[in-house]
Amino acid sequence: MPSDNGAGVRILMGKRKITTEDWIELIKFRVALIKPFLDKITLSGLGYTTEGIHWLGANCLYNLHRPDIHDAQLWLKTQGFFKLIDRAERGDSRRFTFLGLSREGRLMDIQIRFERQGNDYAIYKLTVDYPEITVNWFDEYVWRPKPRSLFSYLGVFFEEATKEKEDLYKKMEEVYKIMEFEKNLLPFVSG
Repeated sequence: MPSDNGAGVRILMGKRKITTEDWIELIKFRVALIKPFLDKITLSGLGYTTEGIHWLGANCLYNLHRPDIHDAQLWLKTQGFFKLIDRAERGDSRRFTFLGLSREGRLMDIQIRFERQGNDYAIYKLTVDYPEITVNWFDEYVWRPKPRSLFSYLGVFFEEATKEKEDLYKKMEEVYKIMEFEKNLLPFVSG
């Protein structure tokens, strides 16, 4: 756990107007809070996210014949939290931009370009950057989320992961109660 769990709360409670620099600090604190749990949370692979890519068809995920993207399969299987933040179409080309948080707790800026090949789309280019979150990074592209949105995305991700674990625990608890009851009946049976 981060050494200062209350740093984000102090920023939010101490000011009426939050600056971009404050949001960047809040994002860093939030990532630090989430990071210890990333190896305990079920994370999806980028190629299997429900947003954005699935409607292109499964063929595009495996049609990775271009030598300049030889590691695209690796990136598509990279596990993390991914948020589609932009998508664009131009003719037979489609581009998806994701922000992600890797299992290692690193923010990722991912762009995937698809080109039509016959009836299917194939990955044409895939780039992954691990940006340093700065004011300039947020201002560089108009489609980048505002700092407040990125902060919120991280919160939603952790909330969903927590609910998933709570649901799993409830199901396991039901099974445990059945097993416990069965165990208590064992002294009354023979054989």
